[in-house]
Amino acid sequence: MAYILQVFLLVSYGTFDWHADAVAAMATTIAMRIMYLPQLASSFALINSIINGGYSSRQII
Repeated sequence: MAYILQVFLLVSYGTFDWHADAVAAMATTIAMRIMYLPQLASSFALINSIINGGYSSRQII
């Protein structure tokens, strides 16, 4: 996620096109919202536990 933000910031600062700046700002806002959504964080934890092969309820919760 941080890498994606860096790419968007690089695009926004590397060009003088206002549209690219707007897209980068929107992408940053969306990324920040995604990172701080508790429901999404718990679903990421669930996906991680499945990928790692751990199916215990302790890991899922």
